Amino acid sequence: MRRMEAARAGIIKKTSDLLAARYDLSGRTNPAVRMSGGRKAIPVGPTARLSAGVNWDALAALSPGEIKRKNLFPYLPLPHPLEPDGGGMVFPPSQIKTHSELRPLPVMSGQPGFLLAAAVLSEPHEA
Repeated sequence: MRRMEAARAGIIKKTSDLLAARYDLSGRTNPAVRMSGGRKAIPVGPTARLSAGVNWDALAALSPGEIKRKNLFPYLPLPHPLEPDGGGMVFPPSQIKTHSELRPLPVMSGQPGFLLAAAVLSEPHEA
């Protein structure tokens, strides 16, 4: 447990850096459009950051096979912060709850308001 506590700052920094590299987390909104209650502005996206030299129009012009072959899909699974070299991914709590093969490993992230509800497969499985 002490080892994990000592590693926390490094894990949070690495996770925060990965999220910042992959996504625009600024929370941009459209001030002219509100949700049904009229109080909250609608988020504006997309939030994913594309690879250098690629824009959304160029990505839209590619076939799914080309996107896969060129490794350009912008929404890759997030690795589990405690198992960054494979073995775990981040899943929403609703998916963990409905899939008994997932074992939850809750981890706080360094992003304010974010809790990474993560899981690993209970049993090793072939893809």
